[in-house]
Amino acid sequence: MELEIQISSNTSLIDFYDNMRKDSADFFDGVHPDSIGDSILARIVNNAIEKSPSGIIRDFSAGRYRLTSAGPVTLYWQTTNGSGVTLDGRKVNESDSLVVHPERTSIYTLITSGTVSDTSMIKVELARDR
Repeated sequence: MELEIQISSNTSLIDFYDNMRKDSADFFDGVHPDSIGDSILARIVNNAIEKSPSGIIRDFSAGRYRLTSAGPVTLYWQTTNGSGVTLDGRKVNESDSLVVHPERTSIYTLITSGTVSDTSMIKVELARDR
């Protein structure tokens, strides 16, 4: 079931249960972690992020999604280490930003390749195009 959810949602699972079971003394009420438990949780998450496969888009966003008139918009993206990345077919860095100047409603597409592949799209809308 967990594997099916991961595949269908294109996500990874972080197993806190098995990783924290031996540290149950760090749960002040047997369920919720204390400050030491919080540090252990943070380490588990950090390790999972660092071991993420290449090709994952962690973030693709725009400084603005709606414009009242043509003007600059900054696109931002972050992908996992080792990813091959293209923005609208042009090779770009794994994590970076780019200022674009849409003159009409535009869709920008970020595609990654690596151990896995990922695609994300952003629509920047000009009010006059509605």
